[in-house]
Amino acid sequence: MQSGIPMAALAQHFRDASEDSTKEGRERAKFQGLLSKLCSINFLKNLALMAMF
Repeated sequence: MQSGIPMAALAQHFRDASEDSTKEGRERAKFQGLLSKLCSINFLKNLALMAMF
């Protein structure tokens, strides 16, 4: 089963939104946090575990 949005596209969206000067600082920080979580080794390990089942 594949997800609807490829991980690279989602990461790029978070990166773009975190650098978008038209957004408020709080919103940019939120996207930066989401990007950090998405790219963290723990998230990727958990994702790999879920994919096994």
